Amino acid sequence: ALVLPALAMLYGWRAAVFSAGVFAIGGALFVLILYRESPGLSVQVGEDNHVHHNRHSSLRGLLRMHDIWLISFTALIMVGIQYTVLSYLELFYHDGLGYSIRFASYMLSLAQIAGAVSRVFWGIISDTLFHGLRKRPFLLVATFVTAMCLAMYFLRPGSPWWLLAALSFMAGFTAIGWNGLFIAMISELAGKDLAGTALGIALTVIQFGVLVIPPFFGFVVDCTGSYQTGWLTLFGFSLAGVFLLGQVREKKAEKTG
Repeated sequence: ALVLPALAMLYGWRAAVFSAGVFAIGGALFVLILYRESPGLSVQVGEDNHVHHNRHSSLRGLLRMHDIWLISFTALIMVGIQYTVLSYLELFYHDGLGYSIRFASYMLSLAQIAGAVSRVFWGIISDTLFHGLRKRPFLLVATFVTAMCLAMYFLRPGSPWWLLAALSFMAGFTAIGWNGLFIAMISELAGKDLAGTALGIALTVIQFGVLVIPPFFGFVVDCTGSYQTGWLTLFGFSLAGVFLLGQVREKKAEKTG
């Protein structure tokens, strides 16, 4: 967020996109070369038909778990808001509020830094303060996202820079920081034997949020000429997410020791 706008202004957008691609490929190669999977996680070959039958039965049961679908559709909304923030926050501050591109890019960077920190923070809070429960901290994050969207609606040209900085931090800390809670919640509801399958289903579902919500936000802004209307739309989506998550029946965390 800090480097790419500068590259785009100096060398054009193609250079910025090319640089991002090079870094992405480099990161993938770095993991491929250095990561070693534990031998203990290897799957035994030659399972009998009884085991296969049990797995198919478990998969059918997984697909009938309403809580998995409720969490998935909640995450669909949340990831849509997340990518809307990443895509439009800088444009909103520059085009909608009249701040410079440089300032707007700093605010996007602040949001991303806050998001990176908060993924660890919310995990620690979930494990300690909430004793291993995931629904309550996830609900707390979703509620903060709802409040953030409403606060963005009230911003106008001339709003002080420190308020934009505070809301950028809040946007990152909530709209970008929830993913770990979602993954833990899905995995624990499905159980270790079906955690991978459940996550695969859930991650497939939430991609529709990435495909639909950010373009819809842009469509609303284009049709109304107002970013505020777009944020109000996100506020409505976020309220729906809070409602869906509230219907989830979470398993009680197992006590250790």
